Amino acid sequence: MESRVREVMTRNPEAFQPDDSIAFILNAMHVGGYRHVPVTDEQGRPLAVASVKDLVGFILDNFPEDVLNLPPTPIRKTEQREGA
Repeated sequence: MESRVREVMTRNPEAFQPDDSIAFILNAMHVGGYRHVPVTDEQGRPLAVASVKDLVGFILDNFPEDVLNLPPTPIRKTEQREGA
């Protein structure tokens, strides 16, 4: 099967600048349903492609205590009270 990039790409994707905040980019990715977004310079020339994996990895590498020390959220709730 042969396909051209133009047949599967997102036309005119929202591009981000290197100085944009990670929170801003992650929010845009969530709202738009994107897993990858282009990063361009001020002239619109491509610099990189940022992925969700890249951004989450950056957060975990640079703020491990903030992430790892979050209180746990129970996955399931019990129907009955615990205890004797």
